[in-house]
Parts: sequence; C-alpha cells; structure tokens
Amino acid sequence: QNKTKYPNYKPSPFGPNRTSGVMEIRDGMSNTMLMSEILQATNDAHFDFRGDILNDDIACAQFMTVNTPNSTAPDQNVCVDLVKPAPCSTAGDRIQAARSNHPGGVLAVLGDGSVHFYTNSIDLSTWQALGSMAGGEVIPGDVH
Repeated sequence: QNKTKYPNYKPSPFGPNRTSGVMEIRDGMSNTMLMSEILQATNDAHFDFRGDILNDDIACAQFMTVNTPNSTAPDQNVCVDLVKPAPCSTAGDRIQAARSNHPGGVLAVLGDGSVHFYTNSIDLSTWQALGSMAGGEVIPGDVH
C-alpha cells in the first residue's frame, strides 16, 4: 500500500519481506492487531489463493484494514470466486478484508495475545487504527 493511493495508510507490524520488533509497535501491544480471521476461497483449482495459509506467495494469507471486517466491498486480488465465500474483483491492488463465517464480525489477535471479536459495523477509522502499529491513534475503550 502507499500513501498516494491510500492517504490514511500507516504501516502494520507485518508486510511482504518485512517484520517489526516490539519496540517499533509504538501504539502498544494492546492497541495493535497482529492477526485476524480470513476465509479460504473455495475454488483453488482456479487459482483463488485468498486465505491459503500454506502458500508463501504474496497476498495469500493476508488481510488489510482498508475495509471493515466482512465488507461487502470486493477483495481485489487474483481470484475467480466472485461471490462466495468472499466477494472479489480481479482488478485492483490485492486488497483483502478480514473475513469469517461468524455472524456479524471477525476474531482478531492483538499484540498482547488477547483475542477480540470485532463487529462488521466497527468504525472504519477505529479498525484502521487497530491495524497500524505507530499511528498514535487512540482506540475507544468500548471496542474491545
């Protein structure tokens, strides 16, 4: 991701060919999301690699906070399963939302090891703040 196309982008703890140490997570481990649920596409015979955690190619086992959990906005990736389990468009920047089969939201792990359920209706700026590691955002207390 880049600041030109996504002006609110702030680095997350992980990315392609990049990891971060604890000291770099200046927002605090309790305010920084490390992992979330993602759905595996059902049609791997046609090279839809979303959610394929055993695949080391870029964009297989990742999610972004560009969209809220289980967003109806399509993921943008190399995919063919355009509707289920997750909407997808083959055009775009390999954007993938956190997705689950839980009604109403996703489970995510914060840097302190705690697991929380985040609703699909979470405020987008709050969701994006959870995804950044050093943006200085304040996470509302009622989110966790």
